[in-house]
Amino acid sequence: MNGRERIALAMRHKEADRVPVMSQLALGHYFLNAGLAPHEIWFTSEGFAEALVTMQRRYQFDGILINLPGRPRNVLSEIKSVEKIKKGELVTWKNGHVTLIPWDDNAQYVYPARPELQPRADLKTLDPDHLEMIDQYPGYVWNTYHIPWIADKKDFGPMSEVPDYFLDTIDLVRAKTKGEISIHGEVFSPFTHYLELIGYQNAIIGLVKNKEKVQALLERLTDATIAWAVAQAKARGRCGSYFIRICGGRIHFA
Repeated sequence: MNGRERIALAMRHKEADRVPVMSQLALGHYFLNAGLAPHEIWFTSEGFAEALVTMQRRYQFDGILINLPGRPRNVLSEIKSVEKIKKGELVTWKNGHVTLIPWDDNAQYVYPARPELQPRADLKTLDPDHLEMIDQYPGYVWNTYHIPWIADKKDFGPMSEVPDYFLDTIDLVRAKTKGEISIHGEVFSPFTHYLELIGYQNAIIGLVKNKEKVQALLERLTDATIAWAVAQAKARGRCGSYFIRICGGRIHFA
């Protein structure tokens, strides 16, 4: 019995030949152990897929959780320089923005050249019916999709249709594992989108002081969650099963 079959049985509450095992490893673990440069793992679909499969084979996991969307296919061409420093890799982009990728932790997107980009959206002035401007907040884009910008986005505001490259890592992992491993995807809840758009402190205060607007905003941000969930389900051709957690969700491709 292979990993895909084992997890498929367990998810249907049936007995497999043994208890299936899988783990969402920290990105820092991939950086330290997968044999690729951190920026190659974080910023390319090919690098992340290679790291996922390498560690799955090393630990003999039955499944893989793909917890980053595929990356823009030409994103490395937008890098001006990559410098190795004590803290990790310092990636400087052509637009002046900077990404620090610690050797053992998640990448951090910072804006030393344009500090005005740091503030999040203001809940007081935000109109839930007009969210065309949310892509102007790199903090929202980065913390929701973990990429500097969303290339080839077909609409404005909450994403209603994901770009094709979002599915590249799923396709690459499926090709590498040849149907033997259970493959899972992840989708963030509307509440996560809300937190990252407003900023955690103001978002929590808003839950108390502006409940009706927050509710309307969550309903609007649900579009992006649905779009990413549906896109991943369609990538399988048919959806096995999925469940949504308060902080996000996973989609099973077995």
